[in-house]
Amino acid sequence: MLTEIKASLPQTKENVRFIDYLFKSQRNGFYVNGKSKMTSARHAARYIGRYMARPALAEHKITNYDGEEVTFWYIDHKTEVKVTEAIPAKEFIQRLIDHIPLKGFKMVRHYGLYSRRTKTIAIEILMDCKRFIQKTFEFMKSDSRSLSWRERLVQSFGKDPLTCPNCKEKMFLWRIWHPDYGDIFDLSRDGSFVESKSKQECNKRNSSGRQVKWIPQLLPF
Repeated sequence: MLTEIKASLPQTKENVRFIDYLFKSQRNGFYVNGKSKMTSARHAARYIGRYMARPALAEHKITNYDGEEVTFWYIDHKTEVKVTEAIPAKEFIQRLIDHIPLKGFKMVRHYGLYSRRTKTIAIEILMDCKRFIQKTFEFMKSDSRSLSWRERLVQSFGKDPLTCPNCKEKMFLWRIWHPDYGDIFDLSRDGSFVESKSKQECNKRNSSGRQVKWIPQLLPF
């Protein structure tokens, strides 16, 4: 295996020195458990997560300790058979130490929103989104009643469409007519008819004195 690794790596001094060191220190080779290819990304994530934050041997697999020897069991990867061992406590500790990562070794690397480079910016963006959602929720909670068409126009443009531009009296909707669809709403047909003030009376109350075109569709109270 080391020969294949040496052939695949760039022939730098560091790589050659490292491979030579492994040849000398690991004369008996390596214990490698090469499993079959992962079937899905979910399977791979669960497999990695299982070993990322767990010890090499689960506590429930330790069945006995008499002060000198530790008895435990595991599943042999070659035979898939349960194996029970009883070894001295010092040897047991040594086996566990072999699985402890070196100081500063990166077990987990974060990318995307969790990356250290973008984490601060991502948190600020998420906090802005949170504040926006909270304000939206508070607004909807404070005014759960849907606005009428008149209230929406006042809110958007600051003008009341039912306020007469001449006498400043409030009017009611009489008729809505569209050049393509004709009458969309007619008060005499769709609602109760209310008599309006005359055009002359409305114009008399126009303080500016200028002539304003009479719109018969909107009638003052």
